[in-house]
Amino acid sequence: MAFDLDDCLELLLDARTEEFPHERLIRLFQFQIWIWYPGAKGHAASHAGRLAAAAILRKLEKGHRWRGLREAGGSRQITLAKLQTLSQSDEYRRIFTEFIASGGGWSNLLFTTPWAPEFDKRVKQRIDDHAEFIADLIEYRLRAALTLPEEPRRSGPTHAIVFKGWPNRSGFVTRTAFNWWKPFRRTAVFIYLIERRGFDMKPPCADDDGFCEHLMHPPISKVQLKRFFSEYQFAANVLGDESFCALPQVVHPAEFQMKPFSTEELSLIAAYPEHAKEMNDPKKGLGVGRTRT
Repeated sequence: MAFDLDDCLELLLDARTEEFPHERLIRLFQFQIWIWYPGAKGHAASHAGRLAAAAILRKLEKGHRWRGLREAGGSRQITLAKLQTLSQSDEYRRIFTEFIASGGGWSNLLFTTPWAPEFDKRVKQRIDDHAEFIADLIEYRLRAALTLPEEPRRSGPTHAIVFKGWPNRSGFVTRTAFNWWKPFRRTAVFIYLIERRGFDMKPPCADDDGFCEHLMHPPISKVQLKRFFSEYQFAANVLGDESFCALPQVVHPAEFQMKPFSTEELSLIAAYPEHAKEMNDPKKGLGVGRTRT
């Protein structure tokens, strides 16, 4: 089944109840992955749902009291007969139906879902490559919006990229910076909150032995998760960026403070026109063709 972001957010924000056992825990993992892969089709989040569901189903299989184990020769293989007995469990059946059956069953799962080690490798690489850069841009934008309100254009992504890139401009490619920014426009504030505000929302590793336990007992509490979304709403309101993810109306913004710019930083900001012009100069190999706000 395709990942439905709006439905997922409603559950995480208690705007609706669970439709099947452990749904909230699986949806939380899907959302954690979606933050780093916010594409419109949500393929990575769908893979995450199947991996999480499979981990929980495996736990249920291991914990099931098998009748006739002695008659079956002591085998602990999960046979079709045993799966038939598991299907009588509402907990097992509903998770299986939602994530495994809807995707074509166990056999199709093997061919359409990345192996857990490969999935973890991709997610880790994504975070390592982009987290700091995206957090830096949002941090600048929030500081500019909150401490320089008389200059609203200064809180835009182009100003943020020039501010970040100018000190190391000899090795900074502006076009690449915009290409890095674009895929994360919807989730950039979530990434900032994880990287700079200390919210424990990075996804667990699906290949870890403790993956299922981590799903069952996430390090972020319901109270902290609500605060996470409230701070997101505050930041989104401050920046007024229409590309950001829209949350359900049940979320109330929670304000937080940003430190003002230093004298040196203010001088750098004041020189934006000259810096942007130079960084956009195609002769220097840094340009994006035109300056955007």
